[in-house]
Amino acid sequence: MKKISEEKITKTYKIKISTARILNEIKLMHPNVSVSASEIVDNAIRHYYEATKESGGFKE
Repeated sequence: MKKISEEKITKTYKIKISTARILNEIKLMHPNVSVSASEIVDNAIRHYYEATKESGGFKE
């Protein structure tokens, strides 16, 4: 993903304990030992957004 210099805001979300464990596992697997959870979440949301757009949106 492209690195874009953007302003950051602080948001608070509640996630499941199991999701927090997955996030910690991803941090441990990441090649950058200094990666932040925020960076992983940001990349995941952007990936999900692009995948949803490419597939034609949500289908219920």
